[in-house]
Amino acid sequence: MKKSFLILIMTLSLNGLLSSQSSYEIIMEDHPGGLIRNVLSKDNGEFFFPITEMTTDNFSRFYDTYYYEIDESGQLSEIIVDFDIDLYHLFHMRPWKDGLLFDVEFTLPNDLSFPADDSPYKRCILEIDNNFQIVDSLCFISNGRHYGKAVLDEDNKYRFVCNERLYSSNILYGTYTDEGLLLDRFDLSHTTFYPTGLARASNEKDLLLFSSNGVIQVKESFELVDILHEKFKGNRIHGHLLNLDGGDIALTGVNGLFYEENGATHLHYLVTIRIFDSNYEQIWSDTMGIIPEDLTESGAFNYPAMDGALDTLGGNLFFAGINRIIGSPLTSNVENSFFIAKYNQKTGEVLWKYDQINPEFHNIIYGVKATPDGGCLLYGFIIDPETSIRYPYLLKLDENGLLSTSTTPEEDTTFRFTLYGNPSSELKFNVNSHDNWKGRFKLINASGQVVMQDIVQNGFYTGNTSRIPTGLYIVVLSDASGRVLSQQKWLKQ
Repeated sequence: MKKSFLILIMTLSLNGLLSSQSSYEIIMEDHPGGLIRNVLSKDNGEFFFPITEMTTDNFSRFYDTYYYEIDESGQLSEIIVDFDIDLYHLFHMRPWKDGLLFDVEFTLPNDLSFPADDSPYKRCILEIDNNFQIVDSLCFISNGRHYGKAVLDEDNKYRFVCNERLYSSNILYGTYTDEGLLLDRFDLSHTTFYPTGLARASNEKDLLLFSSNGVIQVKESFELVDILHEKFKGNRIHGHLLNLDGGDIALTGVNGLFYEENGATHLHYLVTIRIFDSNYEQIWSDTMGIIPEDLTESGAFNYPAMDGALDTLGGNLFFAGINRIIGSPLTSNVENSFFIAKYNQKTGEVLWKYDQINPEFHNIIYGVKATPDGGCLLYGFIIDPETSIRYPYLLKLDENGLLSTSTTPEEDTTFRFTLYGNPSSELKFNVNSHDNWKGRFKLINASGQVVMQDIVQNGFYTGNTSRIPTGLYIVVLSDASGRVLSQQKWLKQ
């Protein structure tokens, strides 16, 4: 079956701060309710990504999908596509032949060849050529929601593993090649549910599967080699696997930090990255995430990025994730931020690391992409705490982990604000003669890193800077379009 696409490329203005050709930050306010779940690197240094935008009425949810390209300077172009499918999840996309392969879930029936049943959820593999036409479509799940995303890209082969339904031990395993889809089901009730990572085992014959209970080894035909790897123990819940050059394997996951006092046990989740050689001996490791200053407070839930916590290029390894003080990684009404680190892949040397980015917003980072310039691109969504509306979010950092020119923006000389207490331990300021002014502010450290940002209401702002280290910062105010209006230095005591 083929479906035609109407393609129109148009250049868009950016909502957010565009700082230089090597770094940028974009909040896509034109797409309220939207998120970026997948980003595909192109050979020319550009990226391609869809945005899934959710709207609701009194009874239903509706999903619209928009497609974009972004070049190295941060310039966005939208690809307008006549594509009448309501996309719920794009689990994965990858280059395929002369076009793309989509692993998707739909929410409403349409004219593709779905199996006949009453379920509104359909999961399909779509082959799309370079003219944006559907070359082939194959739907393989139609009996209810399924969870977990463990995928593995190989030269002419795409593999995936998922639960058939939430909390089901019935696991689906698929291999898609030029000859079509091979699909099997098996029961792993004694070892796993919610698979999130898949990689080649060191023997190049078996596979490693990360699930909620750890890493198990299976045959390529998916006969179970009933091994819960002892050397991989300690990492659980929403982990990821990545094959590295030289046969090494990267593993992320969540570890529990237990603190006992007066008979009560408090649990805090920290995130670890561990690198193993081909003999599964650990080479190096690191820990990320934040915990409350008072360990008796319950609930630090730090997680790897939702879908793509790891990426590598040119000997650099990037690791991204989400910090939560209370709540779960899927809620939006809690204090949170996100982290990113760059390592030397072989030695584990930390080239740069940021424990907290955007602590005043609610963030979900779905993944990180390494870029040819030695930097990285983070993607997901950000939630305005004043309105609870989410917006698609992109943050490109240069090779030094900086938003390069954000420390020296051009400002509007007619716009002024007053800092109350400088130096001080708490950030307070008032916009002069603009009592009803609404806009944004960013707090930038001496390295050029945005460590905090928020919405300003009614011209006055008081921010919680208790977790911000002491030192010199720049407070930058901008309007809703991202145009810088004024900036001042502030010394945190």
